[in-house]
Amino acid sequence: MANTLDAASILLWLDNGTCQLNHQQIQKLLFIANGYHLAIYDEPLINDELPIIWKYGVIWNELYHKLKHFGGTPLCKSYFKEVETTKESEIEVLRSTLDRYGKFCPVELSQYANLATGMSLANGSHYQPQTVNLELVKAYYLDRLLGARARDSAADAQS
Repeated sequence: MANTLDAASILLWLDNGTCQLNHQQIQKLLFIANGYHLAIYDEPLINDELPIIWKYGVIWNELYHKLKHFGGTPLCKSYFKEVETTKESEIEVLRSTLDRYGKFCPVELSQYANLATGMSLANGSHYQPQTVNLELVKAYYLDRLLGARARDSAADAQS
């Protein structure tokens, strides 16, 4: 993936113009997709910057500054340019993430995303932003994938 903004653009295009995702949801969905991509392909989906853990959750800094003025207003795909070149595997990870997690509200998505950082949200005013440890994120999502496969195998064996 070229950059965070391209990934956000693809996510909104995959949402088929429903204009239901807001800034916070896009941030968290990209983080979750990045984690799954790391676990499956051993490389990040987004490679232009590392996500940051802020006081209230994980963000992509460039995307935050581009979209912060929207607040909680849902965004439409027309806000971003259309991305011309992307690997099919990247689109599939974004599509799967949107299908599985796109129905959740921003607070729920924040909770899911924060589980993968290995840290709880900071309390108090002395919190300093930190770069996310991608190895922890990869391990978390790899465990989720392997756990799901093990559960599927056990269910198949019982039937």
